[in-house]
Amino acid sequence: MSFESLDFLTMWLAFIYGAVLFFVLELPQLKKLEETHANYFLILRQHRPIALFCLWFGGLWILQDVLTKV
Repeated sequence: MSFESLDFLTMWLAFIYGAVLFFVLELPQLKKLEETHANYFLILRQHRPIALFCLWFGGLWILQDVLTKV
């Protein structure tokens, strides 16, 4: 695996992890599910700050990659 392909995968994995976890915690349908399974969502809520960081950092990384390839 080359450095370029690893770089490409890492930025997308960080962005997707942040987006999926953030939107799972914010969807109204899943907030109702949180009432019945609070212990599972407690673990996810503890990961929310890192998910937000990954969402923003991955998004900026992707944007930087797109802008430098033009």
